[in-house]
Amino acid sequence: MSKAEERATKAPIEDETRRRRTEYRYGALLLLLLATFVFVGIAPQNTWTTLMIVALESVTLMTALLASDAGRVTITVAFVATTLAFVAAGSEVVLNSAKHMFASTALVCALLVIVAPFAMVRGVIRRRKLDLQTVMAALCLYVMVGLFFAFLFEAIQIFAGHPFFTNQRLGNPSIFLYFSFATITTVGYGDYTAAFSGGRTLAVFEAMTGQVYLVTVVALLVSNLGPAMMANRQQRETSGSKE
Repeated sequence: MSKAEERATKAPIEDETRRRRTEYRYGALLLLLLATFVFVGIAPQNTWTTLMIVALESVTLMTALLASDAGRVTITVAFVATTLAFVAAGSEVVLNSAKHMFASTALVCALLVIVAPFAMVRGVIRRRKLDLQTVMAALCLYVMVGLFFAFLFEAIQIFAGHPFFTNQRLGNPSIFLYFSFATITTVGYGDYTAAFSGGRTLAVFEAMTGQVYLVTVVALLVSNLGPAMMANRQQRETSGSKE
């Protein structure tokens, strides 16, 4: 057998092995995202908490890239970046200083909410299969949109140099997370409101994005999930009977 024929024979086996390795990671990714959400929401604000957030977001980022079957270069760059961010955050804990804590958290968070979603969309398109894992991926993207706006609101406050909200209180990660998901789900409690027009415009845009995403992408996937799974099962049964 020639090398070309040998590669052609191994290719389907390698693809199937890769598919099985990533089959259940979107469920694990969703759990990690929810764990990140809960931890950021309830943990006290100190240097140790920031270190744990960096670690949790780093694991979540790597899980997202692996579940999406991202390229080796992307995974390597993300691993190096998260490692450096964790080391920097750890040094701040040892020195009992929070001077560069936001930079470390921002780096990992930016990779998680900007790079990971693109890798996930690419992975879902390449997978070309509608099943429970596809729905899990769509839900993960929804949570990432909420995390992205929480990160964006906090960055705006830091660069603007004044409180983001009308009550003149400086928001922290927990408050921005609460505000972002109250906005994206259009709950709108009203206890926190953006203090300037740019912030209010972003909040409205987030609410519109969340609602359009739920009633189109997620609703479409869920409504077609049953027929697609039935067709996949029939296809497997037909393939098995032929063998």
